[in-house]
Amino acid sequence: MKEPHEAVVGTWRPHSVLSLDDAAIPFRDALLRMAYHLRTAITVGHPAPVVERMETRIRRPQPGDLVAEADALMQRSTPEQRLHGLGILIETRVELMFTEQERREILAAGGAGDEGEVTAVAAYLQYGPKPEDICRWTDFDLIVLPVDLWRF
Repeated sequence: MKEPHEAVVGTWRPHSVLSLDDAAIPFRDALLRMAYHLRTAITVGHPAPVVERMETRIRRPQPGDLVAEADALMQRSTPEQRLHGLGILIETRVELMFTEQERREILAAGGAGDEGEVTAVAAYLQYGPKPEDICRWTDFDLIVLPVDLWRF
């Protein structure tokens, strides 16, 4: 089983939606607010067929999709959460919760960690234009931002 960040590779993505320039932050925040409202709009009882299809697509992100993480959509989210919470989905996978080094440090500090391998479902987002601009999310809720003209 893979450790956190093992074999996760970003690519150069000079697209403006991934810009980390100060001037781009209000644009990124606007996309996050729109994602929040989209998520709210598709969460309805007895939805119309087009809304059902839209919800299915938005709730099932695929690698390469522009996504927002739900914690980044919240009013009390930190600037770092908002920055890391919007990006291109690279991969979602089950992996070890801690690296071997982290596990040894936990054990050395007297913490739990000898119960065997602890796993987590992790999502990796490339939030910026550089290949190293990658963030790992666990306990996440991703929402696809349908920026392409998809047919629902």
